[in-house]
Amino acid sequence: MKSMASVYHRQQAYRKTKAGQQMEKKEVENIIRRNFAMVLKVLHDDFGFGAKRLCNFIGSVNAFAEEAADDELWFDTVSHWFYQYTGVELWKDDWMEGNKNENN
Repeated sequence: MKSMASVYHRQQAYRKTKAGQQMEKKEVENIIRRNFAMVLKVLHDDFGFGAKRLCNFIGSVNAFAEEAADDELWFDTVSHWFYQYTGVELWKDDWMEGNKNENN
């Protein structure tokens, strides 16, 4: 039986290869797509977004992502705005649970 350390070191070595880097990029893209699909489904089911609104939302997010790609501090800026607007701190591990002290 191989030791976990041996497996870990092989994985790390593989990630440094071109194939490993491509696989990691694809995994990240798949995670983003899954999360995006969940957001789109919730916008449709819980907030009544139709096809046109969902497509407009996708376009707006893509435009923002392109703009944010040029700004290394975009997440800091957006998370600060979000905190000021909602009182929810995105840097906390449990940010999705929201502020339990406020009435929604």
